[in-house]
Amino acid sequence: SSLIDYNEQPYSLLDMAHDAVDILNHYRIDKAHIVGASMGGAIAQLMGAHHPERILSLGLLMTTNDMRPAMDAFVGQTTQSPLSPPLPVVLNAARMAMLMPPNTLEEKIANFVNNAKINSGGKKPVDEQLCQELALLSLARTRDATASFNHFKALMASHDLLSGAQAQIKAPTFIMHGDSDPIFPLDHAHALQATIKHAQLEIIPDIGHGLFNV
Repeated sequence: SSLIDYNEQPYSLLDMAHDAVDILNHYRIDKAHIVGASMGGAIAQLMGAHHPERILSLGLLMTTNDMRPAMDAFVGQTTQSPLSPPLPVVLNAARMAMLMPPNTLEEKIANFVNNAKINSGGKKPVDEQLCQELALLSLARTRDATASFNHFKALMASHDLLSGAQAQIKAPTFIMHGDSDPIFPLDHAHALQATIKHAQLEIIPDIGHGLFNV
């Protein structure tokens, strides 16, 4: 992705939803099945709300209709949302990564694997070899690791955009959520289903936030 100065060129999740539609335009795809996981699930919801004519169906994986509990918890703020915040183990790992960021390649791979274990919910072992391979692929294409914090800022700036999106979604919607998700606990899945008309919800036992042990 392009590297930008967020303070000079701020963007929101709606801008990212428009970007996804631009990709459809580039490949001359009139309509598509859209699947989004986590933050991608929020972007998919905004696509469904603002570009309904381009959406055949929505698949929303391990996501939420309200990012405030997670975002507020990560910055140490009191949330106004009734939904559950991330589990303490997730918040502690994030704080440790900020205090002692990994520097060497080995440390970065180990951090990726450790986060996968935490986010998986602990009910099933993760595929460590897969995690290491994914870490290497991710690191190989990363020009500036700090650029990912731009997305955090975009999330913080998009709460109002996301809160009203679900009522505008017309496409058939399928929600998949693990019952051990430590970032968006299960009440997020039920709240999301309640806000989207005719949405179906499938709860996957022993799965957390990620697909490292499916």
